[in-house]
Amino acid sequence: MTNKTIFSFMLFFIIPVIAHAADDKFKWTATDTALQVVFLATLDVDRAQTVYGSKHHFEEVGFARSFIGPHPSSGRVNGYFATCAVLHTTVAYVLPKPYRTIWQSFFIGVETSSIRHNVNAGISVRF
Repeated sequence: MTNKTIFSFMLFFIIPVIAHAADDKFKWTATDTALQVVFLATLDVDRAQTVYGSKHHFEEVGFARSFIGPHPSSGRVNGYFATCAVLHTTVAYVLPKPYRTIWQSFFIGVETSSIRHNVNAGISVRF
C-alpha cells in the first residue's frame, strides 16, 4: 500500500470523526453511558447463559446460531459476544440523537427477551 493510499484512507475516516465531534446531536451524554452500560450488562448475561448452555448440551437457537453454530465452544461464544459489544458500542457512538437512544433501548429489549427465553428453557447463569 502506498503512502498516498494510506493517507487517503485515513482522511476518509478522520474528516467524518472531526465533523461528528462538532455537532451537538452527536455529543455523548451521561444517559448514553447509562444505556450502554445496561446493554453491555444484559449482553454479558446472555453470553454467560450461552456458555452455560453450550457446556450443558443445549442447542443454540436464535440469531447467534448462524454465526456460532448449534453447539459452539466457549471461545467461539465469547468471541461472538465481544464482537457484538464492540460493534454495538461503535454504532451507538456514531448515531445522532434520537436514533442512538432508540438503538440502545431496542437492543436492551432484545437482550432482555433473550435472557428471559434462556431462563424459561432452563439455562441458568453463574458469575
